[in-house]
Amino acid sequence: MKKVVFSVTKAGKNSNRVSGVGYVTDEDLLIPMISKNGKAYIRIFED
Repeated sequence: MKKVVFSVTKAGKNSNRVSGVGYVTDEDLLIPMISKNGKAYIRIFED
């Protein structure tokens, strides 16, 4: 895994932007997130 800086933008009317530091595997981007309840989880963007 390689450590990377990322910025992901969701297109559309309610565009959301997420940026920070994550990790890239062979094909996926893994980023740490915090839920509305305050619990940590890993979000995976495939391809």
